[in-house]
Amino acid sequence: MAKVVLVTGVSRYLGGLYARRLSAEPGIERILGVDVVPPGTRSVEPSSSALTSATR
Repeated sequence: MAKVVLVTGVSRYLGGLYARRLSAEPGIERILGVDVVPPGTRSVEPSSSALTSATR
């Protein structure tokens, strides 16, 4: 697996979730996160029903 991973959209819900999941992978040494939205900007988390319908 890659040692360094770039995650775009990391200030938003899905990008942040993906970065957190990648951080648990033993083969990844560094995660670089970029976004046009500054860190700490409140983002709206999708409802569980939106996630369920999006994955169908």
